[in-house]
Amino acid sequence: MTAAPSLFEAPEPSIRLITQAVAEATGVSAHDIRTQRRTREVMEPRHMVCWLAARLTTKTYGQIGTALGGRDHTTIRSAALKLDARMRTDAQLAGRLTALLATLQALAAKGLAERCPDADGLAVAAHIIAAPMPERAAIGASTDQIVTMAAQLMALHRAADAAAEMLVQLGDAVAGAPRDHLAEALGALGYVTIQAPESPDGQ
Repeated sequence: MTAAPSLFEAPEPSIRLITQAVAEATGVSAHDIRTQRRTREVMEPRHMVCWLAARLTTKTYGQIGTALGGRDHTTIRSAALKLDARMRTDAQLAGRLTALLATLQALAAKGLAERCPDADGLAVAAHIIAAPMPERAAIGASTDQIVTMAAQLMALHRAADAAAEMLVQLGDAVAGAPRDHLAEALGALGYVTIQAPESPDGQ
C-alpha cells in the first residue's frame, strides 16, 4: 500500500530529514523517535514523522516504517490516521504540523533536502561485501547506515519467514523449478520450507 500522494515532485525530503526536523521542533532526539520506546513524549513525535512522511514523500508506508526502526506498514498508516483525527480538534498540534510541512517544503524546493539523504542499507551492505577488506569497510559505516541495515534485515527476515511458511502450507500443491529454487535459497538461510513428518504416534 502506498502512502498519500506527495505534495510536490522530486526532490523530496528524506525520512532522515523529516525525523531531524521533528526532533528539533519537539526536543525529542531522532534516535528516540526511531527506537521501540512507547512513552507519550516519544510516540507523538514519531506519529508526526509518519504523518509528514506520508504527505511529503512518495515512499510507501512500509518504506517509511523501515526507515523508522523496522515498523510495519499498518503501524505507520495507523499513526498517520490518528494524527489526522487529532488535528481536527487540536489547533496547537495542527499549527505545529503545518509549520513543519511548510519548512520541509521550503528546504526541498531549495535543494537542501538532498544534503540529508536516507541511508540505503542494501547499498551499504553490498559495498562492504564487495570491498577487498570487508571488516575495514564495515568500520566506516555510519550509525544511521547500520541502523538502516538492521531494519532492512529484519524486514527481509519477516518476508522470508512468511515465504517459508507459505511453502510449508502449500506442500506439493505447487511444484517446479521456481519453487525448488526458492525453497533451496530459504533453506540455506535456515528457514524450514517443508512440513515436518509426523511421528508414528501422531505427536
